[in-house]
Amino acid sequence: MKRNIALFFSVIAASFVAVQPVLAKEQQPVPTLVLISNVNIFDGVNENLIENANVLIERNLIAAVSTDPIKAKGATPHAFS
Repeated sequence: MKRNIALFFSVIAASFVAVQPVLAKEQQPVPTLVLISNVNIFDGVNENLIENANVLIERNLIAAVSTDPIKAKGATPHAFS
């Protein structure tokens, strides 16, 4: 019985050690400026998609959507193909 309890606590301790790097990643700050390019967008109004568009996200809000290139100094780029 004591061996089973020791094994149980060893498994619990190992689980916390294994999960620690994952938790650390989740706590990293989210970029405040993100530029997503080459995406198709459904605007919720028109039937047709806006194709090959660029989206600028600032502090988790959409700041701009354009089919022309968007220049955003310091933005973290994400491109889809």
